[in-house]
Amino acid sequence: MAYRIDPRLPLDQEARRIVGEQFDRAAAELAMAAGDPREAARRLRTRLKKLRGLLCLLRKSDKSFYARENARYRELSQSLGNLRDAASCSLLLDRIAGETERPAEIALIGDRLDQGLAEGESASRAALAKAQDALDRGRLALGGFEVSPHKAARAVAAGLGRNYGAARRALRKASANGAPQHLHELRKRLKYYWMHLKLLRDIWPATTPEARAAAKTAADSLGAYNDLVVLVAALDALLPADDAGRQWLSPLVVQRAAAEAGRCVEAAGAVLARSRKAVTAEVEALYSVAARPPN
Repeated sequence: MAYRIDPRLPLDQEARRIVGEQFDRAAAELAMAAGDPREAARRLRTRLKKLRGLLCLLRKSDKSFYARENARYRELSQSLGNLRDAASCSLLLDRIAGETERPAEIALIGDRLDQGLAEGESASRAALAKAQDALDRGRLALGGFEVSPHKAARAVAAGLGRNYGAARRALRKASANGAPQHLHELRKRLKYYWMHLKLLRDIWPATTPEARAAAKTAADSLGAYNDLVVLVAALDALLPADDAGRQWLSPLVVQRAAAEAGRCVEAAGAVLARSRKAVTAEVEALYSVAARPPN
């Protein structure tokens, strides 16, 4: 089955199916990537984002369930952050090396960064070893999730609208000053919105392949910006201020981040052009119609 909600079926039943499928895939991917902790962490964090995207859509149907389970997946994802950041820095340096005339120097910088980042990976490796237990507890908690059928349409629309409104607020702030924290929030909200488009594509005409692609592209661009910010932070934290490699590479990365931020804001503005009120009302009406049993 796909990462999509069938409005003809009970919403809580669909939620249990989708979450269960994500758990199954996460377990399989963890097993496949067992020899590569960084790759395993990357794959698991992707699954956790999909789980949190679904929870974000359903938060209004059971606020206590949302708060508890979202915290579970957020904490697990954060515990894997060092592994993710190390993998991100390594891939980004490889990409920059292929685009500059100083690949040997970048390789040396990468080796030094890798040594420094590895010191922070032990806790993430321990968290990764316990990840399956957290997923099992999350699966067990699903048994207590229930949504009254007559509240499904309003709950879905409210969850979608809350995230969409947060995305538009983050966009306004990012447009005003380009601060990393606002771009980070915009990235998270756009990622959820892309997931909501996927989840609701059976009932919402706005979820065309083109619309989903535009939302994903905008979110991925913000992800690329975030990778650059992480690399700058690693360079500043792990290399001395007078280090020759840091002195020429860090400004280059900062320049790229600034250019990426501008493209991100423009792309996000096109995706989030409609008002929250219009989007919420449309989804609630369409979901209500799609959920009605045939005559």
